[in-house]
Amino acid sequence: MTFKNFILYSIFFISGFCGLCYEILWCREFNLILGHTTYTTAMVLTAFMSGLAAGSYFFGRAADRAKSSLALYAYIELAIAFYAVFFYRLIEVYKNFYIFVHPYISHPASDLAFKLFSSFALIIIPTTLMGATFPVMAKIIIENMEARGRQIGLIYFFNSAGGALGCFICGFYLLYNFGSEFGLNIICALNILCGVLALAVKNYYSPAGEIPAAGGVSPLTAEDGPAKVSAAPADALPIPGSFNYIFIFTLLSGFISMLLEVSWTRFLILIIGSSTYSFSMMLSVFIFFLAAGSLAVSYFVDRLGDPMLAFALCEFFIGLYILATLPFYEKLPLLFINLNNSIGVSYYIYMSLNLIFCLIVMAVPALLFGASFPLAAKSVEMNYSNNASEIGKLYSYNTIGCILGSFLAGIVILPSAGFKNSIELAIAIAFLIFIWASSLPRRIKSSIAMISARGVNIMRAVAVILIAALFFLPAWDHKVLNIGSFYRTRGLNEAAITQLANYNKVLYYKESISATVYVIEDTRNGLKYLKINGKTDGSTMRYDMLTQSFLALLPLAKVKSAKNILIIGLGTGATLAAACKFKEAEKITCVEIIPEVIQAAKHFDESYDAYKNDPRVSIVVNDARSFLLTARDRFDVIISEPSNPWISGISSLFTTDFFSLCRSRLSKEGVMLAWIQAYESSPPVFKLALRTFRSVFNDASLWFNANYDVFALGSADGACGSIDEPFAYYQKLQSLPALKAFLDASGIKDPLTFSSLRLMTSPQLKKYVGDGILNSDNFQMIEYEAPVNLYSEERVALDYRTYADNLGDAIEYCRRSTDETRLNEMMRNAALFLGHDFVEPRTIISLAGLIISNNAADEKIYHLKAVSCARIKSFDSAIEAITKAIDKKPADETYLKLRAGWSLLLAANGVSKGVSALLESARADYEKAAALNPVDAEAWRGLITAARISRDGNYLVQTAKKAFEINKTDGLTLLDLAAEKLLEFNEYSAAAELYDFAFARSTTPHEKAFIKARIEECAYLKTGENEPR
Repeated sequence: MTFKNFILYSIFFISGFCGLCYEILWCREFNLILGHTTYTTAMVLTAFMSGLAAGSYFFGRAADRAKSSLALYAYIELAIAFYAVFFYRLIEVYKNFYIFVHPYISHPASDLAFKLFSSFALIIIPTTLMGATFPVMAKIIIENMEARGRQIGLIYFFNSAGGALGCFICGFYLLYNFGSEFGLNIICALNILCGVLALAVKNYYSPAGEIPAAGGVSPLTAEDGPAKVSAAPADALPIPGSFNYIFIFTLLSGFISMLLEVSWTRFLILIIGSSTYSFSMMLSVFIFFLAAGSLAVSYFVDRLGDPMLAFALCEFFIGLYILATLPFYEKLPLLFINLNNSIGVSYYIYMSLNLIFCLIVMAVPALLFGASFPLAAKSVEMNYSNNASEIGKLYSYNTIGCILGSFLAGIVILPSAGFKNSIELAIAIAFLIFIWASSLPRRIKSSIAMISARGVNIMRAVAVILIAALFFLPAWDHKVLNIGSFYRTRGLNEAAITQLANYNKVLYYKESISATVYVIEDTRNGLKYLKINGKTDGSTMRYDMLTQSFLALLPLAKVKSAKNILIIGLGTGATLAAACKFKEAEKITCVEIIPEVIQAAKHFDESYDAYKNDPRVSIVVNDARSFLLTARDRFDVIISEPSNPWISGISSLFTTDFFSLCRSRLSKEGVMLAWIQAYESSPPVFKLALRTFRSVFNDASLWFNANYDVFALGSADGACGSIDEPFAYYQKLQSLPALKAFLDASGIKDPLTFSSLRLMTSPQLKKYVGDGILNSDNFQMIEYEAPVNLYSEERVALDYRTYADNLGDAIEYCRRSTDETRLNEMMRNAALFLGHDFVEPRTIISLAGLIISNNAADEKIYHLKAVSCARIKSFDSAIEAITKAIDKKPADETYLKLRAGWSLLLAANGVSKGVSALLESARADYEKAAALNPVDAEAWRGLITAARISRDGNYLVQTAKKAFEINKTDGLTLLDLAAEKLLEFNEYSAAAELYDFAFARSTTPHEKAFIKARIEECAYLKTGENEPR
């Protein structure tokens, strides 16, 4: 590579880097105004790529007429940078214009049209200039270099490689470290560098109009015909007119490349998740291998006699590779889980797995797509004299195909056909391109042909057969695909996943424009789950229902008047249903970004029945920010319940800008509640989210669902609540019959229990979050830190010392206002409500101890204390407490098994005195439990374990025989377990005795075969034991 070439390649590499960064940054800003919807993204990308297509088409012609192509290129880069410098001022004007115009847009189609044409108007100038860079650079190559096909392939490589690096740097480093505004300034500086560098070296390159020799052809002027331009043999060219089809083929290739990219992205997020890092990884891999393909083909493109046939072969192998790997797509979630289990959990391992799976799916097809454009460009270069103009036209056709592919894939094809059928459509089109392109009449001698005519005919027949085979591919197992392999699946294996899938009944499934939405019912317990892109976003589990309902009840209890309510996010509909119980409300608006969630929520019958016929309810399909930006109403209550902030786009609902927008839409005494998930978050990220909320609502207090769902509650007037604030809330809710019934059913039966849900008062929250950075639209720190924390061991440890103090203050407040009996009853209710799985067991131990000291404890309180003691490994205290529970309720098998289990644990580890007494106690408790419930396998298993620890072979044999005869369901399993324990003691005869006992009483061939194999094993082991050593 000469220094002269290096300069051009470097300039175009930086240009590609800047172009992708501009696309990412500008799309982010449009999304903050128009909404993070697929429609908005499709509109903006369509406007962006339309500019690229227009620029490559029109400036290709201008490049052929330019006196100095490099000077023209320099001015184009400088003009792009000049626009970018003023982008944030323009976007602010655009936002105000959007707010002004929106009231006059009454139809969804009009809204989409406005978004398309307004975004088009704002970015058409810079994107047209970006599109102009390729044909102008191609013209510079044609003017100054030999082996032009190779050089065009190389500039395509360097431009695409710069784009891949730009995507990666922007997604993984630039925005996180420098923010949007300063990041754009850095890109502008690089863009200016391109222009200045091009101006500085323009005199070293040939003027327009003189084309150097290529492959021995004399220098030509623009008037010379295609036969003189081409270095290829004349009989290698297509019949005149056939090469015009290369423009159509390139358009179709661009179409299927974007159809596949959209489909792959939607498919892969089910496996690797939908964080910003995942999207950046997918796009970076795709663009990088586009670049690699163009680099690979550039080394031999000028030696090809028939580049159009080579282009066709690329399309054939694209279709062949995807078709060959498509049946394995549904296995990828299981592979991801297995690799994750084998390697371990960390952010870097997770991202490495992301890369591996992106490579498996995308690398080879993207490589071939990348190779196809230089081949098409070579075909054009061989057949046209006005090369820059025609290459610009080719680039514009390819871009138009990309526009159609991305737009139709997201808006039409994928929602109606699903991503499997969308991928199959792309395969079919790739094969059809090959069949069409390879069938064009051409004059190729066998001495220069890449492949014989017979070989091409065979491949065309194969392509036809493979297209027909697409109709017979089996459907994918949606249960496995939507297992959420990236999310809480550590420790699962294929058998466990298959078992889980078998228990799941699919109630709703839709691969929509925005997401894959899935509702399942667990047939074992009737619980329902809402899954979006593989992640569970709501369920009918106790804590989930409490969370979703409490999201509505808490702000409604705080606000003085709640006539107009806004709920951000529908989910299962439980929050909306709870709000409908508040009869004072006159208007309830729910904003949901994914239309299919509205349909999915209908399967959560209890919630849906509460709001489906309520005339006050309106459900709006929109992005929350876009809705609030143009809202004319003032809301008394705003409830924000987005999904987890590690998901791409969700972080924008945790910024100062969003919370300020919400506050500006509140009435004078309005209230806002924000759901801020503490689970799967690190202390810094959790505090950052709370600090950001509190920077706008400085009176904010913190509440929770007795688990890791945390709610920040603030008001527009900034009035801080007092110590008795929860009691006033409870009294207000109790005054409404529907809400009182709900609270009672949830276990919140008194003001003390309600008070136990307040985690921190406003002053305590201020102290907890401290001072520090805030999450803003410019610096969306949570978007980049939350995904990292998802795969770390660091988790939020809430300040339970403060919580315990607050609970103590609430008890003292109740003590002053009620009698001792009522106080004990309230403490008991609070303790049982928080439950034995409360996140801080010491709080439960203290609360139970207080009830016990007042002589007001029943067996449930002792049981609660016992389980909480066990959770902190205080097994002696646990046994003491559960013994008290047994004294009060001797025939409770659960209590008996708990005491027996803890006794065995202490005996097995030898950490307590009196091992024999512990074993005897455990044996006695398990015998009582087995007598109470003979089919309870846990009790029999405990007896077997006790016998093993005490090495009592005779008791083990008798227990196993008894279990086999009584427990018809698990008898053989229990007997086999006992025999294995005997084999551990080398008691082969005793083990064989058990199997003989079972064999004589077994009734099925399967059981008899299994037992016979075990008997033979015992005999073999016994023979080996008796042999001399």
